[in-house]
Amino acid sequence: KSFSGSYPLDARAEEALYKSAFSYYKDSPKYDLDQTSTYTAISELQGFINAYPESSHVNDANIYITALRQKLELKSFEIAKVYYRTMKYKAASLAFDNMIDEYPDSKFREEAMMYSLRAKTELALNFSRVEHKDLRLQEARTEYLLLKRYYPESKFKNEADKLMEKIDKDLIVTKDRMAEIEVARKKAETLQAEVNKEQNNKLPDISNNLEKNENKKLNSIVNNFNFIENDNFKLINDNSIEYVLSADNKINIQIEDKDKVVSFIEFDETL
Repeated sequence: KSFSGSYPLDARAEEALYKSAFSYYKDSPKYDLDQTSTYTAISELQGFINAYPESSHVNDANIYITALRQKLELKSFEIAKVYYRTMKYKAASLAFDNMIDEYPDSKFREEAMMYSLRAKTELALNFSRVEHKDLRLQEARTEYLLLKRYYPESKFKNEADKLMEKIDKDLIVTKDRMAEIEVARKKAETLQAEVNKEQNNKLPDISNNLEKNENKKLNSIVNNFNFIENDNFKLINDNSIEYVLSADNKINIQIEDKDKVVSFIEFDETL
């Protein structure tokens, strides 16, 4: 490759570039290993074809690229199958769909679509919350229709038809269930509105009573301050009551009653 780049007009430049690309092809590992070298080999072979489109090696280079792409297809297919076998159905359906989109002419396409249908059906029927179920059932139904469209005489036809029956039955049940939930939700909203209205009507009386109780407590202890001072604040403790004098001469009081905070009160130090 270095020779071809350094001496592009040399008669041997074409052969040098081809042998360089072919060496990358030979360096590509088995499908179940890291495929970085495979991507590099495809790029190098395509680069040779672009540089010498009339070369006698173009046909061989295209054959090598096809073989490398099939290796990548197989790796993608096998990874998706691992997700399916380990019951990671959402990841499996995405992996199969991505594989089909990336390699539309793959020899594994029909089987990948069937696996995608299985994964989507399992996810919808057995691993979905009710609010997600209708959408996932529709996605499974769409996958079935795609399989039927592209492979009307598919070897998986009987299995796919049975899955479709389950999908349609569950769609009916799910729609009924969603209707029940919507009715219950509206009833809950109405009840909550009534509760909030009742609480708001009682709030003024509760606030007045609370304010009176706090004033009684404050008057009973205001003359018994014990100050602990530093440069930033003064801390005053009295059993269930804590007071902090801030830099702007405001005392913040936290009053506790039976282990619960009743209120926070702020007043001038002169009090």
